[in-house]
Formats: sequence, structure tokens, C-alpha cells
Amino acid sequence: MKEEKKNPDLSPINQSSMKHIVVFLLLWFSLSLSGQQLDLNFPQANYAGPNGPGAVNAMAVYDDVLYLGGNFTSIEGNNRQHLAAIDLKTGQVLDWKATPNQPVKGITVADGVVYIWGTFTAVNGMARNSLAALDMGTGAVTSFNPTISFPGIPGMQTGTIEDVVVQGDTIFLAGYFLSINGQPRLNLGAVGTDGSLLDWQPQTSTIPFNHILLAGDLIYGSGPFYFPKNGLVAYNRWTAELSDWDPDPNFPGNTFGPLLVDGEDMWVSGPFSGVQFAADRPYLAKVDRLTGQPENWETEFGYGYPGTVAIEALVADEEHLYFGGSIHPLFSDSLQHLGRLDRQTGKFDDWRPTPDLPVQAMLRYDHYLIVGGRFSSIADQSRSLLARFDLELSAVDPGGTVKKWSLFPNPSSGWIRIQCMEEDIVIRVLDITGREVLSRRSGQAASIDLDLSHLAAGPYMVVMASERGSERELIIIR
Repeated sequence: MKEEKKNPDLSPINQSSMKHIVVFLLLWFSLSLSGQQLDLNFPQANYAGPNGPGAVNAMAVYDDVLYLGGNFTSIEGNNRQHLAAIDLKTGQVLDWKATPNQPVKGITVADGVVYIWGTFTAVNGMARNSLAALDMGTGAVTSFNPTISFPGIPGMQTGTIEDVVVQGDTIFLAGYFLSINGQPRLNLGAVGTDGSLLDWQPQTSTIPFNHILLAGDLIYGSGPFYFPKNGLVAYNRWTAELSDWDPDPNFPGNTFGPLLVDGEDMWVSGPFSGVQFAADRPYLAKVDRLTGQPENWETEFGYGYPGTVAIEALVADEEHLYFGGSIHPLFSDSLQHLGRLDRQTGKFDDWRPTPDLPVQAMLRYDHYLIVGGRFSSIADQSRSLLARFDLELSAVDPGGTVKKWSLFPNPSSGWIRIQCMEEDIVIRVLDITGREVLSRRSGQAASIDLDLSHLAAGPYMVVMASERGSERELIIIR
């Protein structure tokens, strides 16, 4: 235990410190009124070219690296054409680089390989139509190159890939095509990691697939098709046999949204007004993973004009379901393009960052939510195409559930002591921009001394989190 120093920390704070407090509290209130904390130091993406708009369309994380795909030309001033990698520990743009000649629509990482798909016809100057595999270490194009095509259709010799799932040595492909490697495959098929065609050949139609998802022994798919099921379908991943899973959505549109499985819960999205006998499940429904029957779960989305809802991304954590897309719901002008709801009840909360343009990609990493899209502002801040939120600071109840702890002295001239009765806690200190300036982990209840004397004078936020929740407290360093 370090000896407590005598200092003037308990004396009345001066006028300068009071100004710091007022400024900090105003900024903190403006960012957290709706339960949101935007990381102002996270990199941004930019697009400077003739074929806009700029966008971040896809994201994947592997070994603390964020891989980005979309329609952009730079990340934080670093030249990156449609593809980039960011170190999530440091926030630095990595040297890893590959150059597709057209935008990237999707990205996934498996076994040291970065798979990308989009509208490109070449990557690093090598011919690759809509689909490519890149070395995770160098960005070099690998030999993986299955032929996706529309044989016999003039002007449409190259098919398009809309979604990819990699599982072991099998790669499932979905999109708009009639053949793979010269053999008939209608919009859905599978290849090996060497690009060879596999026997997996499900019953489909000539209408495209928008999304696929692997969960357990089933490959789930969505699209504007009416055969062999209506808009949503599932196949056995081993035999390609059609499953009984059948949400049977009622939809007038021609595209479908993403699917999400998290634990025992499953959600489907699309332009439907309802699924099966539940007619009041517009745009987003929670369904049984094996049967497709709707769960007792309803959102507050309103269906139809003038509200529009086109969900393009779904992410879940323990308490919430986050959704992004092109969203202008009927019921609330304040919920725009990005929001969240209770994963158990379907009710919306007040977390509403309101990006000015649609969100097209999302993922969770550690205690962060990373979002990409076409926006130029989000949470009342100027942010181009890419943003990150700290979920530890975005709870509706900012008090959390962590109890039995105290912090003193406050204000402080540099040293603070935290008395904690919790075990396995993480303590983080954030500056006025939300940047983390110190992090400490403790495995047991203890008195923890933090040396903050190296920090500039001003306000900081101390955040403590355990398995039971998180709590935060404003401190002043003088």
C-alpha cells in the first residue's frame, strides 16, 4: 500500500477548476444525454473521386485489427483505395494495403485470409471478378479465383457476390449468378478454400440472394425470391436439403435485410409487414431458429409511407439489439439511421445518435460499437463515414450496477485512491474528448492508487467496470 501524501486537494477549488468543470459537464451532457459516447479520436474515412457517394460498407475484426471495405480513398489522410486495416489498440492505420479497382461490398477474415467481395474486376492489378482472397499479412492476392458467371447471357458474363460465409475449408457464396466454375449453381453454392466447386447444390430459383448466415447445421438465406420459400429460407449445410424453417414474411419489396443469430435468439429483417400469422412485425422480427415461428416480441416501427425502414446492419450485446440502415420511422423523427432496442422486449430506448445519412455496417469489439456508412455527422459531431461508440458509457442508467466503491480525494493534485469491494474490475480514465489516458485491471477487492500526476490539469472521467455493470465519476486534476 502506498503512503497517502498530504496535499491541498481538500481545499476549495479555484475559479479555473470551476470553469473546467462547467465546460466538461456541458460537453459530457451533450454527448451522453441520449446515452451515447462518441470516440472523437477514432479514425475517419474519406472519399475524393468521381463516383460517389463515399461509404464504409463492410467491417471485420481479426486479432485486434479492423478491416474496412467500401467506397473511400483515404483513412485519416492515408491513401487507401476501398480497403484498409486499423489497429484497434492504437487507432493507427496499418501499412497493410490492397487496391480493388471498384468498391468493396463485404469482407470476412478466416485462417489468415481476408476475403472481399464487391463490384471490382481487379485487385492489385490482377483480374478478380467480384470476389477475391488476400493474404492477411501482406495484402497480396492469393490464387483463390472461382469463376462466378452468367453463361449464355450477352453482356452479363460476370456474376455478382452479395454475401460470403467461411466455415473451415468451405466457403458458401450467395448473390446473382447462374454458374460457378462452369457448373450450374443458381445464386447459391459452395467452393473450397482452393476455389474448387463443391457438390453442395441447394434448390433455388433464378432470383438473387441478398444475405446468408450459418448457425448450427443450417445455412439461412434472404432475398426477393418466392421459391422455394417466400423471402427467407434455410438449408442443411452438409446435404443442401431444404429445411422446414419458414418465417413466411409478407413483403412487397425486392430486397431483404441481414439475419442475426446471437445465442438462442434469432432476428430477421426486410421490407415485410409481418411474418407468418403475426402481421404486426414490420421490418424486424424475432423468430424461432428451428421453425421460423415468430416470438412474442414487437418493435415500435411503423409500417409504410411516409416512414421508411431499410435495415442494413444488426448487432447484439447482452441487453440490446443495435440496428442501422436507411431509417426514417413513422413514430419518431429523432430516430434516424441508427438506434437500439431491448433484445428481450423490443422497446426502443433513448440512444439515438442520428447520423445524417445511412449506416451500412456495424460490429461490436470489446466494449465498443463501430459503425460505418455514408454519413458526414453523427451524435452532433462531424464524422466522415466511420465512428466508434464506447458502450460502457452508453447505458440508459449511467449509474450501472457496480456498488461499494469510492474515489478520493477529488479534486486531486495527481494521486487518487479507489476503494473497491468488487472483484475483477477494469478502471479507465478518459480525457475531455473521450480518449483513454490510463487503464488498470484489478483481480480482487482492494484499495487501488492511481498516479495521474502526468496528466494536464483539467476534468477527467473515471470509469470502473465489472461483470455486474459499470459506474463513472468526474474528477478534477489541478
